[in-house]
Amino acid sequence: RTVIELSSLLSETIALLRNSPELRPDDLIREEYPSEPLLYQGDPNQMRQIFWNLARNAIQAMPQGGELSVTRRDGTGPPRRRTRRTIPA
Repeated sequence: RTVIELSSLLSETIALLRNSPELRPDDLIREEYPSEPLLYQGDPNQMRQIFWNLARNAIQAMPQGGELSVTRRDGTGPPRRRTRRTIPA
């Protein structure tokens, strides 16, 4: 177990996905991370795999393309629920 900074690990994983052949030209990924670091004690490789699987599943769930929004919150404040669907023209 190691102390890791989650935003940089998440950003690193998304960069790999952007260069993956699984990402289609009609897929868009937006990232938004707070400037303050979020430290977590765990296995960085397992966290990378979790982030990769979640992002990859989201991309695969949009067979017509779409936008994947990746954000990181610190867990304070009320939970936000956001659903967005894009209907192809």
